[in-house]
Amino acid sequence: MGGGSSTDRRYMSGMLPEDYWEKVAWPENKEVLSILQLNKHQALKIFEAFVDIDSDNSGEMSVEEFHVYLGMTSTKFSERIFGILDADASGALNFSEFAVGVWNYCTYDVRLITKLAFDIFDIDQQGKLDLAECDALLRMVYDVPHLDNIEGPPSGKEIMELIDVNGDGEVTIDEFSDLMETHLYILQPALDLQRALRQRLLGVKFWDGLTELRRQLFAAEDSLASNSIESMKEILVIKQKERESRQHQEEEALSEEEQAHILEQKERARRKHAEKQYQKKRRVQKLNAQITEEEKAEKLALAEVRECRLMLEEPFTFDQLSERRQAREALYSAANKLKDASLAALNVRQANERKNSIEVDRSVDLFLQSKAGRNRLAFEVQLAYGREMAEWCERGNSLRAVFTPFFTPTEGGTASTATGLVKRFTRAKNLSAARQGAHSAILNEFMAEHKTKLSETHASERANQQTFTEALFVELVAVFFGPDTEWEKLWDPDSSAPYWYHIPSGRTEWLRPAICHNCDAFIDPMDARCFECDTDRTAANVELYTGLSAEALRLKHKGNEDEDSD
Repeated sequence: MGGGSSTDRRYMSGMLPEDYWEKVAWPENKEVLSILQLNKHQALKIFEAFVDIDSDNSGEMSVEEFHVYLGMTSTKFSERIFGILDADASGALNFSEFAVGVWNYCTYDVRLITKLAFDIFDIDQQGKLDLAECDALLRMVYDVPHLDNIEGPPSGKEIMELIDVNGDGEVTIDEFSDLMETHLYILQPALDLQRALRQRLLGVKFWDGLTELRRQLFAAEDSLASNSIESMKEILVIKQKERESRQHQEEEALSEEEQAHILEQKERARRKHAEKQYQKKRRVQKLNAQITEEEKAEKLALAEVRECRLMLEEPFTFDQLSERRQAREALYSAANKLKDASLAALNVRQANERKNSIEVDRSVDLFLQSKAGRNRLAFEVQLAYGREMAEWCERGNSLRAVFTPFFTPTEGGTASTATGLVKRFTRAKNLSAARQGAHSAILNEFMAEHKTKLSETHASERANQQTFTEALFVELVAVFFGPDTEWEKLWDPDSSAPYWYHIPSGRTEWLRPAICHNCDAFIDPMDARCFECDTDRTAANVELYTGLSAEALRLKHKGNEDEDSD
């Protein structure tokens, strides 16, 4: 299997990922995946990706894991797509939801992607949107607060002019679809999301072929569905009925005896499946019960950061300046709380892992069941028995002591020939002490290796935790400025546009200013760094830099050095 199924990784129920696929995932999802024209090998590739994403072996993926896997920043549109895939609205995707959802979105052609975006805002299903709804659609797809933030060409305003073809203030689904055929860039972020999914899973060429197959097999369902989100359910229901009808006809052709045998097998399979589902539910409940208080606090802190961030993204007018300052303080307070909670959860989790030796015992048992393990145990038993015999001879009379060298292990750490000969004629019960010693030797070796690996893993986790925390604060500063900044982004109702306000001086800027993360000073767009505190611009500020190119700056700096040396 792929990167998520290394030979030492255990997945759900403590099974190897490939075993879980063969015994659980494929049997449970075979029927649905076959309807979608995915064979076992292709479905396995999707399962491998799911296991890679599901790093905590919970059997589910979160919206954060989804975006990390795609290497994309979370946007309102991508989160909406995730919500559509999440059939049971649990906030996470199981494998079945992931596989069906990926197939659905990756086999959309331009017409269906257009209909998907259209349907999200066509709440009353009248087949048309007004300009305000189109404005909201574009802001969601491009993940911007205002159309003016869509960088051209074409600009947001130009796109809106294109959409309102006949100038009646409304656009129908037919008008929108026709426009998309020649102006794909209108929903480019939606197409980019689909391409990212296709590239990560089975490749663009594969999905192009399956998209064409969807047109041939499911054209009626796609056209008859009330909206594009319902088309997936329509396809599965209709094809399931067709399959059941074929099965019914086949069963009628069988004799009564054969039918009774088949029904018995089905009932047995049904009971077995129900038992598996029950056990799975019990395991999930047990796993949830094992979540520590620190991990619960970490989840609550993460939710608080998200909530505070959404609050600060809301438009605040000048009259709401104090509320925005409070929202900023709450955001950074929540971020610091998340930093502390994450570290506490990591400490507890690692402490529990250091105490838990179950995985080592399981690894030893699996090893001893293998041919290499049996050979190793036999070698260690013979070696331990040789030491036991040598000690017995040495403790005896002078005659027994003569035989001590014959049983003493060699300098190379192997049992002597005499030990092997005597062991061959020794009863099994007389070898129990040697067996116990051999098992302890192997267990100690595995334990030492486990501690080394665990130490390396924990060090890596701590480094990742530090990186996550630093990245979180860097991102917050890049988007909202620092926690103590005196600049605030406000909303002007008259012009329906944002502006940036400097509290002490009353200065306003209509374009997003570059603010130093270190001293909160205003950085002129033409300046290469903050000259107030002699600090380099952040990555976010570099994007706002409008001065010389990096190469020109280097040459200019070199020229200044040459002048100084003269």
